Amino acid sequence: MERVLRLVTECRSVLRALERPSEPGKSSSAEAERILYYTLMSAIDAGLIKTMEDALQVLRHASQPLSDSEIGDSLDARQGTTRPGAGQEGMRDDQR
Repeated sequence: MERVLRLVTECRSVLRALERPSEPGKSSSAEAERILYYTLMSAIDAGLIKTMEDALQVLRHASQPLSDSEIGDSLDARQGTTRPGAGQEGMRDDQR
């Protein structure tokens, strides 16, 4: 998470530099390149933020205690056995 945060910080500093329009007299291709890099860095920034949000969601979920059925399923998987009806919670009778 810290590495991603450092990447976001670095990305945002590059974005601030790219926000400023080119100096007068620069070619239109240089301006087009600046805009392209700004767009790419914005997309990278958004992806990094989404990655951090997803990682936090996974960590929050992982920190929750397991339910009884999840504990049973985990034990069964380790022992190579299955319980009758295991993994079928919420299924209709015709789907089992």
